[in-house]
Amino acid sequence: MGQVESPSVERVVDGRTWEDFCDGLKAAGAIVLAADTPADPVLRAEGWRYLTRLTRAALETFVEASDAQAPQFQRTTGPTIKMGMDNPDNVYLNAPVNGNFRYEITGRRGTVHYLGFGTQAGNYGATGSLDTTGSLDAANMKIEADGSFRVIASSEDPRDGSNWLRMRPDTRMIQVRQTRVDHRSEILAEVDIRRVDGPGRPRPL
Repeated sequence: MGQVESPSVERVVDGRTWEDFCDGLKAAGAIVLAADTPADPVLRAEGWRYLTRLTRAALETFVEASDAQAPQFQRTTGPTIKMGMDNPDNVYLNAPVNGNFRYEITGRRGTVHYLGFGTQAGNYGATGSLDTTGSLDAANMKIEADGSFRVIASSEDPRDGSNWLRMRPDTRMIQVRQTRVDHRSEILAEVDIRRVDGPGRPRPL
C-alpha cells in the first residue's frame, strides 16, 4: 500500500496552503482600509508598511525559526519591524522551545546595562496570553571572568549548581531581553541555544 499523506501535506503539494496565506494577507489589509482608520496618504502608507513588517516577522518566526528541536534565537522586533510594544532601548531575541525538552544556552555577557531571560507559555501566533513560566536575571547568574556563561532551561531543576531557567511542560518560547543605556558604547550579549536531551536535528520543512 502506498503511504497516505495527511490533508496538510496535500494542501502544500496542490498549492492551497499558499492560496490560504495570500487570502489571509489580503483580508488583513482590510484593517488598513477600515472606515475608522486615517485616510491621509502618509498614514495609509504607514499602515501598509506596518502590515508588511508584521508579515516579515511572522515568516521569520513561523517558517524560518519555528523548530523547537533545533531552536535558534531570532530578533523579530527592531528598527524595521515594529509590533507596537517594544522598548527602543531593548533588544529582544526569541527562540521556540518545548517545555518537555532540555536546552543549554551559552554566550558572553557583554556590557549591556541589563540582560535577562524569560520563558513563556504560548507564542505570538497562538490565542490566549503569554504566561510567564520562568525568569532569570544575569545579575543573579554565575558568569566566568571572561564573560562567558551557561544556562540550563528545563522543567526540572538540574540541581547541579547550574544557572537554571525554569520552564513548564507548556512553555513554548524563550525570550532574551537586553537593555542599553548608551547605545554607542555598550556591547550586546552573545547568546546561542541548543537542545541537549535529543539529537537536535532540524525537522524537514
